[in-house]
Amino acid sequence: MPEVCRALIFAITAVYVLDVFLGNLSDYLLLVLGTGLIVFGFPLLKSTSKRIVGTFFCISLFLAFSYGMPLSVLAKGMKSLITIGAIMAIVPFFNIPFEAGNYNESLLSFISSKIRSERGLFAFIFVISHFFSVLMLGGGILLSHAIFSEAIKKTVRMPNRFESMLMIPAFAIACLWSPTSVTMLVVSGQMGIPWSSIAVPGVIYSIVACALLGITVYPQLAPELRVDFNAGASPGLSRTDIKKILELCFVVAGIISVNILLDLYTNTPSGRRTVYSLLFAVICWTVPYYKKLDLKFQLKRCYRERMLAGLDLTAVFATMGLFSETFFNSSLLKSVESVFLTLGNSMGSFIFLGITLLVLAVSYTGIHPLTPVALLATLLPAWDLGFSTTSLAMSLICGISLAMGVSPFSGTALALSALLEESPFDVSIKRNWRFTLSFLIVSFVMTYIVSLI
Repeated sequence: MPEVCRALIFAITAVYVLDVFLGNLSDYLLLVLGTGLIVFGFPLLKSTSKRIVGTFFCISLFLAFSYGMPLSVLAKGMKSLITIGAIMAIVPFFNIPFEAGNYNESLLSFISSKIRSERGLFAFIFVISHFFSVLMLGGGILLSHAIFSEAIKKTVRMPNRFESMLMIPAFAIACLWSPTSVTMLVVSGQMGIPWSSIAVPGVIYSIVACALLGITVYPQLAPELRVDFNAGASPGLSRTDIKKILELCFVVAGIISVNILLDLYTNTPSGRRTVYSLLFAVICWTVPYYKKLDLKFQLKRCYRERMLAGLDLTAVFATMGLFSETFFNSSLLKSVESVFLTLGNSMGSFIFLGITLLVLAVSYTGIHPLTPVALLATLLPAWDLGFSTTSLAMSLICGISLAMGVSPFSGTALALSALLEESPFDVSIKRNWRFTLSFLIVSFVMTYIVSLI
């Protein structure tokens, strides 16, 4: 089963990349491949993912057969959110040039020789974790842990508390603007708005969120940090170390630039723009190390060891794409629409807060917060609530960003808690509720301002 699933994920990625040449054929190929991945990958899924995939896949098939929907509806639904499979298949390959270039050594040297204050260490690790999250999604937090954990243990009195209160918000804030963020892909794609139209307010929101993090989290951590900067100190920072750090910055800047250029000068869909920009970055980053490493061996190792890392998310989003499309094409939409319209009209501007809280509440049931986001992103543009699409989109983005920071069921919280050997509740809600509550209030005010523009 694992080998079949690896092959299916690879095929999904290949078809998605070559979509521009395959035309409508790619829709049906992705339907076949995605369905195969759901069926053959189901025994390998985590228990929570099994409940989501099994429930929504069955509901989708029931709706499709009950209303006699054509195969094109299922194909469109499968393609709409299966982008995550292509992205999660590409992201692990960033580890090849990272390990080949010994970038972790350069970062450790920088910390030991240049960071000489608690506030500086706080800011530096947050910024790096944030940009890794921009580059590699949730995998960026795992990479940050791998790079910084030993240095943090040597210098910080309470390393687990320090990591969880920095890295979880770092990823959550990245969801507000990152061109590789699944949130941005789902919202921009499903709501039919350009990535750039929500990226600009997303950047502003993220700047405000960073300020709130400094206000709410740093004072809470500062008395307990007691950093020993002499521990693990290095003789200095070499030119090679500086070069490596700058190269990391250029990789992130390259991904963002390619995405923006494709958005401005082509009609490439948002999901494919992200896939292309990631492919471009990983190829350009790997080429300089071609002679240094056994590329064939590294590619095989990455394929066998890391290709299944995104299996759960790929299956979840594939089924959610099917459910969203079949639900949208059924008469059930009118019933739900009337309820939401009544609530929306009665809530007024508080609809922004309601949308954000709904996404946050669903995340506490164990369902991935992108599930309600995917559905609402499809439905909200069709409803005349009297507010701009951009403001409604930002409500959804803020909701999932908050869910990533405070929900104990988010993938990031579960992964980091396993690495730190602590409860997901401690890593997420217990340590990050102050930041989440403050950003919830501020984001509502900012979204209301956006609706007036």
